[in-house]
Amino acid sequence: MKLMTKIIIFLLLIFSTTLYYKVIIFDFEVSKAVRFNDVTDSTVSKIFGMSTYYIPLEKVFVKFYQSKSIDQHDCDLLLNYSNTLLKSNSRSTQAYFVKSVCDEKNGDLNSALNNALMALKFNEFNTTSLLTIAILQFNLGNLNQAQDYVDMIEKIDPKTKNLEIIKNAIIMRK
Repeated sequence: MKLMTKIIIFLLLIFSTTLYYKVIIFDFEVSKAVRFNDVTDSTVSKIFGMSTYYIPLEKVFVKFYQSKSIDQHDCDLLLNYSNTLLKSNSRSTQAYFVKSVCDEKNGDLNSALNNALMALKFNEFNTTSLLTIAILQFNLGNLNQAQDYVDMIEKIDPKTKNLEIIKNAIIMRK
């Protein structure tokens, strides 16, 4: 029994050490990309190749979306990441979401809407994408379509952040 316990402890130690090493390497690659503006395919591939979960990336992109201080340099950097992500995963909702954010920030609402619709295509219950589409439809003057997306969000998650803002804006404009 003692031998089995020692083996299990040893295996857990190896697993923990390996995982910790991967986290350190991942953190190094991300900091290198940010600090030195290293957006080469090699660095970006390492970052996305090491990240097995893309959900945290979407949260980062949402923060960028909500930020009023995105400039062209930020969009260039984010678009490079999203294009690289699309090379490895053509169904990446996060990559299409980033493209949508940058298109909107650059004033191309139609392209932003198309990219948001692509993000929604691969994850039809994503309330972030649905809300983005509702906002874009509203900004394009398509109030009925915006209301349709608001209705979809209410069915999925009526407590979605900023949902009340777009609902009120649609009501006020009608």
